[in-house]
Amino acid sequence: MRTKFSGILTLILALVVQLTFAQEKTITGMVTDNVGMPLPGVNIVVKGTSNGTQSDFDGNYAIKAAVGQNLVFTYVGFKAQETTVTAGTNRVNVSLEEDAAVLEEVVITAIGLEKKKDDDLSSATTIQAETIVKSGEAGVATALAGKTSGVNVIRSSGDPGAGAFIQIRGANSISGADEPLYVIDGVLINNTNFGAGVAGVSEQSRLNDFSSEDIESVTVLKGASAVAVYGTGAANGVIVIKTKTGKGKAGSWSVNYKAGVYFDKVNERWDLQNKFGQGTGGAVYLGGPQPLTWGDKISTRAGGANEVAVGETRFEAADGTIYYPITAKNSRETFLDSNFDAVVGDGLTLEHDISLKYSGENGNTFLSVNDWNQEGIVKNGSGYERKSLRFTNNTNYSEKLKGRITATYVKTNADAVQTGSNLNGLYLGLLRTSPDFDNRDYIGTAFTASGEPTVNAMRAYRGPLGPSAAYNNPLWTINEQSNTVEVDRFLIAPELSYNFTDNLSITTRYSIDSYRDQRQTFIPTNSAASDDFGGNSGYLDVDDRFISSQYFTAFLNSNHDISDNLNLNWILGATYENNSIEQVGGTSIGFLNPNVRLSDLIDLENTLSPANLSAYDFYEYSKQVGAYLLVEGEIFNQILFSLTGRADRSSTLPDQTFFYPAASLGWKFSEIIGNNDFLSFGKLRFSYGEVAVAPQPYSLSSGYESGGTVGVSSSWGDGLDGSQYGSSSLEDIQGNPNLVPERVKEFEVGADLRFFNSRLSFGITYYDRVTEDVLLDRNVSAASGFSALTSNAAEITNEGLEMDLQATIVRTENFKWTVNMNYSHNDNLVTSPDANGELITGLNGFVGTSSNVVDGQPFAVLLGNPLTRDENGEIVLNDFGFPTVSDQGEEVLGDPNPDWRGGISTTLNYKGFEVSALFDFVQGMDVWNGTSGVLNHHGVTTLTANEVTVSAAEAATILNYVGTAIIDMPNATLNTDGTYTVRGNLDDFGAGTVLLDQTWYSGGPGSGFNGSPELNIEDASYVKLREVSLGYSFPQSFIEPIGLESLNLSVSGRNLVTWTDVEGFDPDNNLTGASKGRGLEYFTNPSTASYFFTVRIGI
Repeated sequence: MRTKFSGILTLILALVVQLTFAQEKTITGMVTDNVGMPLPGVNIVVKGTSNGTQSDFDGNYAIKAAVGQNLVFTYVGFKAQETTVTAGTNRVNVSLEEDAAVLEEVVITAIGLEKKKDDDLSSATTIQAETIVKSGEAGVATALAGKTSGVNVIRSSGDPGAGAFIQIRGANSISGADEPLYVIDGVLINNTNFGAGVAGVSEQSRLNDFSSEDIESVTVLKGASAVAVYGTGAANGVIVIKTKTGKGKAGSWSVNYKAGVYFDKVNERWDLQNKFGQGTGGAVYLGGPQPLTWGDKISTRAGGANEVAVGETRFEAADGTIYYPITAKNSRETFLDSNFDAVVGDGLTLEHDISLKYSGENGNTFLSVNDWNQEGIVKNGSGYERKSLRFTNNTNYSEKLKGRITATYVKTNADAVQTGSNLNGLYLGLLRTSPDFDNRDYIGTAFTASGEPTVNAMRAYRGPLGPSAAYNNPLWTINEQSNTVEVDRFLIAPELSYNFTDNLSITTRYSIDSYRDQRQTFIPTNSAASDDFGGNSGYLDVDDRFISSQYFTAFLNSNHDISDNLNLNWILGATYENNSIEQVGGTSIGFLNPNVRLSDLIDLENTLSPANLSAYDFYEYSKQVGAYLLVEGEIFNQILFSLTGRADRSSTLPDQTFFYPAASLGWKFSEIIGNNDFLSFGKLRFSYGEVAVAPQPYSLSSGYESGGTVGVSSSWGDGLDGSQYGSSSLEDIQGNPNLVPERVKEFEVGADLRFFNSRLSFGITYYDRVTEDVLLDRNVSAASGFSALTSNAAEITNEGLEMDLQATIVRTENFKWTVNMNYSHNDNLVTSPDANGELITGLNGFVGTSSNVVDGQPFAVLLGNPLTRDENGEIVLNDFGFPTVSDQGEEVLGDPNPDWRGGISTTLNYKGFEVSALFDFVQGMDVWNGTSGVLNHHGVTTLTANEVTVSAAEAATILNYVGTAIIDMPNATLNTDGTYTVRGNLDDFGAGTVLLDQTWYSGGPGSGFNGSPELNIEDASYVKLREVSLGYSFPQSFIEPIGLESLNLSVSGRNLVTWTDVEGFDPDNNLTGASKGRGLEYFTNPSTASYFFTVRIGI
């Protein structure tokens, strides 16, 4: 019986097994998104088994499964979906729904491919479109401020269209490029920055050419390992921009329209006085080019009209008002506010953006038009208009071949205003003006004592009767001078991809980015006599710049599932870059017709002599080719690895090939722990990478410089003027054929963690990078015929910590509250071979105060003459109890690099309402406040208008900087009670009370001109309410009946409040803009606070 029973049992088991296998079948189907577009690369797994596959290029898949088993469909950025195989199931089509909770968990790699954040081994951070457009900024660069760790956004000013400089993880080069590479949709774009000095106009950033409305996301790649595929040129990181496409509801068009109105106001004003008038030593000013406002007390004047000397000497204003020489000042009227209001008002910007999207069976199309028209806060002097047209088409030509083409045209027009250390500068002329001088009648006809007229003459506080003055009247600057910039830019980028098999494809991309930058500077006769503009006899400069960049790349991409425990992906690619810059222009100094004005036909030939007409032509060309291999994979669904090798050659270093390796390793340790309510995900990552900065073009050899007077003569009279065509003199800097790239080597370790069902995400990264063979110009003997030799001779280190946190505090059906935080700390140090604390090179600044590279110091430290100190570091005082200025040379006075920076943003959503705010923190940053020092020198600040009252005994002992007692000062007032009142401030430097008056502020160490800059080094730490916004999205029940898909209204503010110890200017700005110089403030044009209203309509 046992034998029979066993046999029957065996037959039953065999039958069950046979039936089970009989029910296993091949399931096929297509995976699409929620609008019907195929999704390639979707993971399909039979739940509880290792059996799985991926959807192909068209979203199709095939997998074997048995009746009763569940198929699980997962894809980055979409909610997982599960379906059960039944007896009648042969085909399963799945439409996946986007998961907003994990959309931000996708990063874009350096070559423009999407990658799941959990599988990424870099410290990349991604900022989504909605976060960028909330800023209301004209460009992408400034919109990134405060939104991610490791990124420093430096602005130049609040001028319309003014650019910003982005720095990632500190400075890496002294003479080479110091901004990141910019990649849009997988191709490099040109962001050539012409830098800025301490004068001139604010430079634009070409990144502003791209409307924020066209951007879907921005990914910041910081570490060397993440950008090693670019090799030479990627030392400063890479910013990858992904633009919007026509993806949408299948088979239909959709239209989105945005209208924005922006109001701008000055966000910081200097605190100026209106108590004392123009003059010196307390005496009233009656004539001459007196620059100071240390005159009489205005309230003590007699009142009524000033007394004048009627005669031939006069100034007749454009409105007929006549000004004669003043013989006695009686008027108590002041013009502090009216002078400011005549120049600065409210800015207005109007923005219109319309985009059309079409999603069809075999592709999609996106078309957008953007118009940004900005009138700045400077009346009639500043404006920026940008018109852009963008077209993108994605087409699936077949099951294996797909293509993409993007074309962009941008037209910008800008009117800029002179700024900084510039006799024609706006703020320099405005802020120094004495409060008892009315600027408003600025133009007219000036008559000499003999009655000779000068038409189109300028009237200013240092030239009240014209025809010119030491500083411009600010109204002359904005109404009579012109600084225009006109740019036409084209960007075309086609792409083709071909799938040889399900796991092998090739992608080719090409782009040409070309623009013409036309600039014109017109300085009419009788402007301030600036050396930069050839005196005051008229100046015209016409400057055309042609910039072109071509980029080509092709790469093979292959995926292999070697086994259930190992998958491998490799990318083999090549790149080609071609960049050129040509600058052609001419300058005319000294007009033949001195009466030419802005409204007249302006021509370079309007010059007194051919010798005053000069031409220039500059050309720079470079190219680079490279190849790279990237191999990455995953072992046991835990261990991640990546290996990169890049070899490239550059025209700046011909006949040399350089190799850049990178390696990364990660461990998803949460896979061991398994699912739990506390730790949702955990990953450790380690990486090492090398990238580089190439030498500037033509650094290997010694060239000839133009502008000399040596030429070629001929007895026939047909000689060539060397100043027009370039002289035969060698450049001062000797070329060096032995140069190598500046190589950046970086080690990085970090962790990515998520807690509480992914409601809290935290990323932390420590990095240690060193730039070797840093290029600099080292002094050589004059006997060589050169002043310096370009050499690989310095080292720069950057060591830092970065943290990013995202938290969903509350999430219910109708309410959500999220908070994002970031923190960055970077220690920078520059060392030279001699290690003797030498000044390596100056970056930008002035004689007496500048931003420099110094051995053993952080990059861009501030140098100047300090106060005199003894061997113990104590301030040495003179016989009258005052500090003195050291004569031992310049020393490091400040560090413009912040100790740390961070940001906190919060968003609350309730039904259709959304409230958000962003706070930006910068701490431990020094700035040289040169404006304050010079305004104190001139006596126009409220600080210098203070008055003190002391007893008679104190008046006899308290001295000023030159040793005069208060009781002996002619401008001291004896009161009825026996006390004395005098203009100034009391202080004690350690030897008793002293008086800080004109002798200190204008003639002593307190002067912004001849004093010690140490007294004007300030802590520029700040906390800024960077953005705040309130928006409302109307419900579908309201908008569907009127034929709309979406309707959103919002009101927002930008740069509304800044908490800082500095006064008068926004510490967010930098005088020299995108140059390497930092921490300089000197009559920089004001920055703005903005209030804006937007409406968005979807059809």
